Amino acid sequence: MNIDSRIIGKLYSNQVLVEKRPSDEGQLSESRKRMLDELKQRDYHVRQHESSHASSPGVIQYGAPRFKYQLGPDGRPYAVGGEVTLGTMPSDNPQTARINADALRKAALANGDPSPQDLAAASSAEAMKIEADINMMSRSANIYKNMETEMNRPVYPPVSSLNFFA
Repeated sequence: MNIDSRIIGKLYSNQVLVEKRPSDEGQLSESRKRMLDELKQRDYHVRQHESSHASSPGVIQYGAPRFKYQLGPDGRPYAVGGEVTLGTMPSDNPQTARINADALRKAALANGDPSPQDLAAASSAEAMKIEADINMMSRSANIYKNMETEMNRPVYPPVSSLNFFA
């Protein structure tokens, strides 16, 4: 079997990734061909999965997706895991913080097949959303408290101004 090598990318400042592959894929055994097909499918799934997170509206992607690779029987690297770092613009406004948290939750669950890490990220985003709701209610309560102090009598919010959250 003829093997050729070539440098395909720099990993760190002093390391390079070298690709070694058979010159003819037809020389792979049936079990190695099956393994190669599985790795190609996994690679496609992983890349689509991370892409679905990054393409969600309302989030900012920090850097490129990062992948974990496994060398296939053909000597090429195939993505078998990945991650993408997402965020939103910081905000002191509780309503904006709630919208941002909702965008992060939707991004975490954007894929139809969320991983345990995706579910943990969605849970963290839900906690951020609850915190924003508490801040909104606290601000509303402070507004009425200040009105009572200024008017020197109790002030009750009209029913239409109460905030109810789903």
